[in-house]
Amino acid sequence: DDERLDRLVSHVETVVDGLSHETDDIAGLIRYEGDGWRRADQLSEKVWTVSTAWGANACAELAALLAAHDDPRAAEMVERARDLLSHVSPGGSLCEPTTYLPEQFFDDGTPDSATPLGWPHAIRLATVALLDDELPQFADRAAADDD
Repeated sequence: DDERLDRLVSHVETVVDGLSHETDDIAGLIRYEGDGWRRADQLSEKVWTVSTAWGANACAELAALLAAHDDPRAAEMVERARDLLSHVSPGGSLCEPTTYLPEQFFDDGTPDSATPLGWPHAIRLATVALLDDELPQFADRAAADDD
């Protein structure tokens, strides 16, 4: 029903907006507010590729649900999904020149921890497939290229 969709949209928007973190060098989603793990001298939380990829996937899944209900907010969710996906896609601020995705990044763009990390790669691919296969009405928008 409409009330359930409204709650889902509100929840996804609140989470994505609340976890968004952008610097001059990177953009994406942090793991959680107040995350102090391996910050070094950095004052803020680090951006995680898996959080960013999951955020993209959540927006894409919600877009598919909204589209199935002919809800015009589907287009906005597709745009949010594509924006987050762009950060973990080749050429994005969280994607190494090798196209590998490290686990996380410091604010200055320095990667930290495991590289490549399988989770964000798998979520990135699943999100690209979801956007391309289940939301064809939005195909005119630039698709993430994972070549």
